[in-house]
Amino acid sequence: DMLIIGIPYVALFFLLRFTLWQQMPHDQFRNLVVLVGPFTNYVYLTFMEATTGTTPGKKTFRLSVVTITGEPMGWQQAALRNIVLPIDLLMGGLVGAILIWFTPLHQRLGDLAAKTLIIRQ
Repeated sequence: DMLIIGIPYVALFFLLRFTLWQQMPHDQFRNLVVLVGPFTNYVYLTFMEATTGTTPGKKTFRLSVVTITGEPMGWQQAALRNIVLPIDLLMGGLVGAILIWFTPLHQRLGDLAAKTLIIRQ
């Protein structure tokens, strides 16, 4: 999934770099780039999981996201699950990993908040 998100993000960075760099103070440009990456990631993951229950990366490993009752998740659950992702990724993903290891259904914080879980298809 990071390749799918990363390639357009890098392309966008270079497009912005050569169009806005001269017109915008450098710190504002840097702030714009820093915000675009996480926003792009959030929109991509939320859209893919809400519409298909999976992403190409998860699909490669035959994984999908469902509600704890086994139903397909909706837009609100996908949005909540992914808005919490930065917390799960703290300390190199250690926060999410610890929760996955120690919760009964192996859920990260985003899954706990959205009442979802990852299943093998």
